[in-house]
This record gives sequence, C-alpha cells and structure tokens, in this order.
Amino acid sequence: MNVRLRPRWSSLVITGVGLLCTVVSVSAQEPLPKAKALYDAAAYEEALALLAPVDAPEAQQYKALCLLALGRSQDAAGAVESLVSNSPTFEPSANDVPPRFVTLVSDAKRKLLPSIARRAFAEGREQFKSGSREDALHKFDLVLTLASSPSFKDSSDAEDLRTLASGFIELAKAATEPKPEPVPPPVVQPARIVEAPPATTKPEVIQPVAIRQAIPAIPSGLSGSGTQSASVRVEIGADGKVTGASIQQPSHPLYDRMLLQAARDWVYTPASLNGRAIPSEKVITVQLR
Repeated sequence: MNVRLRPRWSSLVITGVGLLCTVVSVSAQEPLPKAKALYDAAAYEEALALLAPVDAPEAQQYKALCLLALGRSQDAAGAVESLVSNSPTFEPSANDVPPRFVTLVSDAKRKLLPSIARRAFAEGREQFKSGSREDALHKFDLVLTLASSPSFKDSSDAEDLRTLASGFIELAKAATEPKPEPVPPPVVQPARIVEAPPATTKPEVIQPVAIRQAIPAIPSGLSGSGTQSASVRVEIGADGKVTGASIQQPSHPLYDRMLLQAARDWVYTPASLNGRAIPSEKVITVQLR
C-alpha cells in the first residue's frame, strides 16, 4: 500500500509548489496597479510603501513621480537615475508625466549614458572576441541607440562610439553570414602543340617603277648611223634614286655619254621584297630609229 500511495503524495507536493509559484508571481504584479491607483488618488506615501520592494522599470517611474509629488526632489532624482541605469533606453511620454519628470530623465541620461554606452561597447567587444556574435550584435545595437540619444549624441564620445560600434557590427555580420560554397577549379585540358606547316608561298618581289625617266633626244647627225638601239643599266638604291649607270649596248659615243648623264637624274619607286624596299637594277633600251 505504501508503495502505491507514494506517487500520489509526490504529485500533490508538485501541484502545491506550482500553485505557490503562481501565487507569488501574481502577488509580485499586484502592487504596481494598486500603486498606480493610489498615485491617481494622490495617496503618494501609500503608493511608495507598495512600490518599495518592486524593481520593475515602471515601478521605478512611479516611485520617482510620487517623490516629485511629495516635494522630495533629490530622492526623485535618485529614483530616476536608478531607472535610467536599469533601462537606459527609457523615454518618458511628455503627455503622461509632468515636465519636471522629463527634465529629471534628461539630466540622468546626460550624466549616465556615456558610462553605460562605454560599458555596453566593452561587453560587446568581449562577446565578439569570444565568438558570441549574436550577443555582440545586440550590445553594439544598444551602443548605437544610446549614442544617438538627444542627451548624448552631440558629444565627441558618442561620435567615437557610433563609429566603433558600426565597425564591429559589420565585422559581426560578416562573421555570421554563411560562407559561399567553394567553387571547384576549372578543368584545364593539356595543351596540344600544333606544328605549323612549312611555308610554301614564294617571296613577293615588286620591280621598280619609273617616276622620272627623261630620255635624251637623238641628235640629227646620228639618224643615219647603222646602230638601231642603245641600252643602259642603272643601279637603283632603296630610296629610288639611281646610284650608278653603265652602257649595256653601245650606240654612238656621243649619244652614249648623253644617255649616261641623263640616267643619273632618273628617280624610281624602289623595288620591294615582301613589302620592304631593296636596291635593284634595271636595263633601259632606247630605240634610235
């Protein structure tokens, strides 16, 4: 019998503990709405008594409001500093709270945010170094938010922190992004050596073309001679000018001298081999009849 009853007692004990936790949770939430009602009824001392053991940000806000209403400005400032320390991103609504409370929050942020932001950056940097990239991102995002607060953003410290946090955010995001799949190296086919066929084309030779080639007139006294033609060989340089001349087929001594003298002034388009100008020779024959 005892063995059968033990599980039942155990389940009863567990159920009792669960009920106790629920009661404690509800009791921890109950002071805040009651304190709000007391604050609205101007029962500030009673509201403070209810809120004393509660540390939630909204409870700290109402503690400060009650202290302000009681004229305890220094205590209210201390409560606001505690609120800002625990919730540095807290922003009061100017429509729901008196202007004095908004001023206290601004003063507390101006005093506390620089150290809070630096501490958050240091924590984020350590988390980044230890490999906790997601936690580090949250910290650096908080630094950017704090460094952009109206009470802090215009200082040089805020500008430096924004720059540093932004840089670490880029590094953290790059480290958390999945790496691309490695691309296999391209397949390289072995090179083939193709032997060029032997050249079968003949070299291209272009003969010289006369540009200036004046033939001297035949003297009247030679017209009755028995010689019918005369030939002169000219040597043409790569620049197209005649560099030398000699009689290849003589005619009359007088006309041969005239022909040689004239040949020295002849000009040609030079001969070429595969497009390159070269020296050449040319034989010019003159018909005497």
